[in-house]
Amino acid sequence: MGELYKWLKSLKGSPVYPGIPCEELSPELTTVTETGAADLLKVYKFDLSSLQADEFIRFFVDGVQRTAIVQELNLLSPPIPVVASHIIAGAFERENNEVRPAIIRELLVLLFPRSALMQKFGDNVPKQMYNVPIPTLDSTGDFYVKASQSQLGVETNIFFVDSSITFEKTPKPSIEPSELIAIGKLRGIALNRISAIRRALEVGIVMELRKKYPKDFICIDGPLARMMFLIYARLADSHFEYLSDLSDSQKSFEFLQKVLGVVKEVEFIPRTGLEHAFNTDAINIPVFQIIDPEKMEQFRHLICCFIWIRPELRKFIPISGTMASGLIRVDVPIPAICDYVPSWLNPNEFRPDLNNSSSSCKKLEGILKAILRERLPLPSTRSHHRLFVELFPIAEGERILKSRLMSHEELRLIVERM
Repeated sequence: MGELYKWLKSLKGSPVYPGIPCEELSPELTTVTETGAADLLKVYKFDLSSLQADEFIRFFVDGVQRTAIVQELNLLSPPIPVVASHIIAGAFERENNEVRPAIIRELLVLLFPRSALMQKFGDNVPKQMYNVPIPTLDSTGDFYVKASQSQLGVETNIFFVDSSITFEKTPKPSIEPSELIAIGKLRGIALNRISAIRRALEVGIVMELRKKYPKDFICIDGPLARMMFLIYARLADSHFEYLSDLSDSQKSFEFLQKVLGVVKEVEFIPRTGLEHAFNTDAINIPVFQIIDPEKMEQFRHLICCFIWIRPELRKFIPISGTMASGLIRVDVPIPAICDYVPSWLNPNEFRPDLNNSSSSCKKLEGILKAILRERLPLPSTRSHHRLFVELFPIAEGERILKSRLMSHEELRLIVERM
């Protein structure tokens, strides 16, 4: 019997019914929920019949997860769920219509609210609760470093996460002992921790690529807004902590020069100017600098480009929700199109020059053409929404990663072997 399984047994762990996964799929597609102030910098117009991409995106980064409740700890009533998740992140290159993996990192995590349980028991804490038999992922970070040190199936690549403590630099409790009865909250917080670990692995892959291939563009599936990208830098690798708050403007500028983000479910849009994106005859791409006071801190290092990447499909396929749900947002860091100036992080002082003759205008045009280059062929999917918003290499990369995921039953069985 494995050490991990024996440990869970000592905490009165018991198997659960094999058909209970954690809820990982939202029942409804996220559509625009917020609007804010933004400066319309320019509107690019492209004729798809004569589109030639001068710029080239070499790598596409994505991550996936599969999660299940693998046991219950019968220390309290109701029992405490023990959650396991297989998390994989990868970078992919495209050669014609074939997408191949360049880097893949994966790990397993086991989660339950250990600290809250220990507080609940007070002086009667089971002594075995102190002796976790596997390595831990916590607020000290370096998740990507740890994931890169071993491969799944070789040695031990499974980590414990105390879901009742946050990943913040100064960790805080997220579950009080009195809340242990709220099983839905325990499961929801576990999923939040898993998503943070997956995001940290994705950011870690970008970091590795930036070191190995400093001249090549990298496109990540997801936003580059600080709360959704940069805050995970420290969790990925503590050497990149400066990215978490962009405290070193020079190093941050250098890192972001070749990184792009693609947002498939757009929640925040400018209050005015977006109507340019809904042109039905060609692809018009409005470009914005976010100046909304409540959002400026999150977007100050970016310009945001809103695109219908496949407008021709609107004649044949019903769009989900509203027309706005067919948009993607491309996050382009200011360093990707501008030369360094000390004020580049201050939207009140710095505005990219996108006049037709400027080098920034031409660089951004090249980036947008490179994004549009990835609109064909259509992704292999039955989802109407994904047909409108998914870039081909990202869709193929996600398919490859999902094919590697353990099933829910395998997640339960692996605990017995560890």
